[in-house]
Amino acid sequence: MIKNCDVIKSNYLVCAAIKDSTLIKQDLINPLVARFFEYQDIESYEELPIEYGFSDIEFPKIKFDQIYRILLSGIKKNNAIVDVPVKYFLTLDKINCSQKCKKTDTFYDTIEINDRPFLYFIHIDLTTIIQELRKPKLME
Repeated sequence: MIKNCDVIKSNYLVCAAIKDSTLIKQDLINPLVARFFEYQDIESYEELPIEYGFSDIEFPKIKFDQIYRILLSGIKKNNAIVDVPVKYFLTLDKINCSQKCKKTDTFYDTIEINDRPFLYFIHIDLTTIIQELRKPKLME
C-alpha cells in the first residue's frame, strides 16, 4: 500500500496516487482551489508540482537559491511594483496548514514576502478524495 515515489525530493511528504486523477482534479480539487482563492481575492495562481514540495521540517534547511528558483520564479516588475506570482501546494499533512478559511473551511498556511502570501499550502483531506472516488460518476 505504501510505495516509494521517486518524483518527490522530500523525505517527509506523503503522496496519494490513483491511476487517473483527471476526474478528481476536475470535480473536487480544482473547484476547491478556485473557491479558496476567490475568497482570498486572488485571480491568478498556479500549482507547485509535487516534485518541488517540501515540509515544515525541511524549510529551514532549504538554500535561498532553491527557494528563488522554485517558488519565486516568474517575478516581474510592473511600473515599479514587484509582482510575485502566487503558487500553491496541495498537501495531505494538516500540520502544515494551521489557518482555516472562514468562508470555505479549507485549512491552509502561507509563506510571505513583506506580509504578502506568495505560496499557499492547501490541505486536501484524503477521506474527501476517497468519498469523491466512490461517487457513481467516477465508478463507471
